[in-house]
Amino acid sequence: STSNAFLSAVLGSVNDGIAVLSTGLEVLWINEVMETWLGPAASASGSQCYQRFHGRDTPCEDCPAARALTSRAVERLTEVVWGGPTSSRYCEVLAAPMLDEKGEVEQVLLTVHDLTERKALEEAETKGARLEMLSEVVTSVNHEINNPLTSILGNAQLLRERLTPVNAKEAQRLESIAEAAQRISEVTRKLAEVVDPSSRSYV
Repeated sequence: STSNAFLSAVLGSVNDGIAVLSTGLEVLWINEVMETWLGPAASASGSQCYQRFHGRDTPCEDCPAARALTSRAVERLTEVVWGGPTSSRYCEVLAAPMLDEKGEVEQVLLTVHDLTERKALEEAETKGARLEMLSEVVTSVNHEINNPLTSILGNAQLLRERLTPVNAKEAQRLESIAEAAQRISEVTRKLAEVVDPSSRSYV
């Protein structure tokens, strides 16, 4: 009918994956977005959603469609992994019961909204914030370490210059102090490179 054709056109034009399920969770119809995610073989009706969409032999745990059949209300799952043969994505899934004239659940409308790009952006922002915080900590620590190291190295050099050849053992000890200070300084330098986005040493 004209109304059915109009409804199919509307449901087929949205960017979300949409499927119509029977009360037995059988796939009755999917839109082009869902077909793109799952592949052409998914367009044929006649199997349960958990088989078609997830390659399972049993219904998914906490299935929103199954819950919608019982609650007769819209059920939601957020940030679930929706896996097809070509890719998997993070999605939000809504299941809405469709009632007949008697008020009984006749079918379930399943809407799958792809959150993959948004989640990737949120993770990138989180990593950026953590890196910025780590950079501030490293800068502070380096400042607290490098100032005493400069004093240690300078005083060690002055003491070495004042020692006579008779004080060879003391000179060796001062050399060990200077070498240890240099090693600490090298560690703080490398740590600064790790949190420096412009550094290419630790890419």
